[in-house]
Amino acid sequence: MKIKTTLLLAATFSLAACSSPEDNAKSLIAEYCDAFKSIDVEALKSLTTEPNLINFPFWPESDRKTADCGNKVKKVSEEKYIFLVGQIPVIVEKVNGDFSITGVNM
Repeated sequence: MKIKTTLLLAATFSLAACSSPEDNAKSLIAEYCDAFKSIDVEALKSLTTEPNLINFPFWPESDRKTADCGNKVKKVSEEKYIFLVGQIPVIVEKVNGDFSITGVNM
C-alpha cells in the first residue's frame, strides 16, 4: 500500500509542477499587477526589462491602486501575450526561456 501511495503522490507533484506557458505568463502578469498597484519598484525591476514600465510618473498613487491591470490577456503565441495596464497594452514574452515583461505594444 505504501508504494501505491508514494507513486500517486509523486505523480501528483509531477503534474502540478508542469504548468502551461499561458499559466506561467498569467502568473507573471499577476505579480506585475500586484507590484504596479502597490508601487513596489524593486519587484517591478525584477519583472520587466523595460524601464518605462517601472515608474509611471503621470499615474497618481490612487489611480494605480484602482487601475485595471491584467484583467484582459490576449495570447499572441505560446511565447507571447499582451495584457492591459489601464489602456496601455503591455507585452509578455519568453526571453532566454523565461517569461518577462518586455515593453509596450505599439
